Amino acid sequence: MGIRLRALFVLLVAPLACTLASAGAVDTSFAALDRNGDGVLVQDEFPAGHDLATDLFSAFDTDNDQRLTPAEYRLYASNANQSVDESAEIEEDE
Repeated sequence: MGIRLRALFVLLVAPLACTLASAGAVDTSFAALDRNGDGVLVQDEFPAGHDLATDLFSAFDTDNDQRLTPAEYRLYASNANQSVDESAEIEEDE
């Protein structure tokens, strides 16, 4: 594989691989928290100290049914990751 082709491959495929790995980690996290295996998370399934064991739960329960679906949990995870990324950028700037 030529250098240019390899560079193009890295530029195009690496971000997709990272996104898929992150999605897999979120799904794994969801499954670990779903103690009764019903495919949704209720506030009692979160350990004490977890962000979603607090009032933050309702912010991501978009349909207000007192349960988080995998899609709602992914929304929480993407916001949490964005906050971590923004914190790292602020620390680098200082």
